[in-house]
Amino acid sequence: MNGPRHSRYILVFLVLVAATLLIPACAARRPVDVGFVATLSGPRSGMGIEEKNGVILAVEAVNAAGGIRGRPIRMHYADDQNDPEIARAVVSNYIDEGVEAIVGHMISGMTLATVNLAEEAGVVMVSPTSSTSGLTGRDDHFFRVTVSLEQNAAIMAAYAHDDLGLDRIAAIYDRTNVGYARQWAEAMDRSFRGLGGQGLDFYAFVGGSVSEYPQAAVLALSGNPDAVVFVSGPIDTALIAQQIRKTDSRIPLLASSWSKTADLYTYGGSAVEGMAFSELFSPESRDEDFLDFRNRFLDRFGYEPNFAGAQAYEAVLYLAEGLRRQAEGPRRGTLRDAMASIRELKGTQGIIRFDEFGDAYRQYYILEIRDGRFSYVEAP
Repeated sequence: MNGPRHSRYILVFLVLVAATLLIPACAARRPVDVGFVATLSGPRSGMGIEEKNGVILAVEAVNAAGGIRGRPIRMHYADDQNDPEIARAVVSNYIDEGVEAIVGHMISGMTLATVNLAEEAGVVMVSPTSSTSGLTGRDDHFFRVTVSLEQNAAIMAAYAHDDLGLDRIAAIYDRTNVGYARQWAEAMDRSFRGLGGQGLDFYAFVGGSVSEYPQAAVLALSGNPDAVVFVSGPIDTALIAQQIRKTDSRIPLLASSWSKTADLYTYGGSAVEGMAFSELFSPESRDEDFLDFRNRFLDRFGYEPNFAGAQAYEAVLYLAEGLRRQAEGPRRGTLRDAMASIRELKGTQGIIRFDEFGDAYRQYYILEIRDGRFSYVEAP
């Protein structure tokens, strides 16, 4: 029994034992595949690129801290080109590839175009910035770190009525962002009327259609409003604001947070000075977590982060917490159930609270452009 055959048996046994021990270790190191999707090309890409950068930074931070019980997050990136058909193709491809979750989209219209695909496949989708009311209060696989548009619009209505003393407002909105722009304007109108204001008059245009900008400005001013509010992307807002300033240099300008990126001042210049926003993000925050995030973002990408980068960063942290809870929970527990169990998350600027449907509630700020910078006005 001590001959060559016995030695071979011992060797085979040791190899099998070693392989058995390695299986859990290899499984622990297997990456967590996640798909990111946003608008990364075209005139609306500024916000999407910043979201991508926020995601990159968050993935680096999560993986540096040990990942998901030893498993690193492996993020895949795709461009929906702000096209519903392309967005559906991207999400379908991610589902076919077997990603464990999707981070995106940035625009509500793209999210509405794809969320049912993710739901049917049982894949969790976490959006940094989609605030459409069409996804509020749904018991599904959709989660977000931004608040519903009703909250955002109500804060702006209160600021316009109570602080600025406005009574009648013209609303210019981009009709192509289905599920957000018109809904936001209508939500502000309801809140504004509830406070005693006369209300909002609505004027729609097609985003990116430069030929429509002059007419949008003329129509908005035709009713002699006390102010104009924009529910549109930053470049559209900037260029229409320039048209408005040719006729009226003093009328107050307001906007939803969709407009608030660096492109707004780059394209709008002095025409957007004084424009006010209701926003989840203050660039002047002294929160230690924000300062750490800000400095790492600035070092990594060479510019100051805005709301899109911060909320994309938070979306990954939210997902990572859900993945950890799933890994540590019941053997057959789902990621959707793990996400739904999260009721608080420390964001870059304070606590984000979630209800049972994954809808977020958080601090709002009023900001305005002063000398080319977004500056804090008040925290309602």
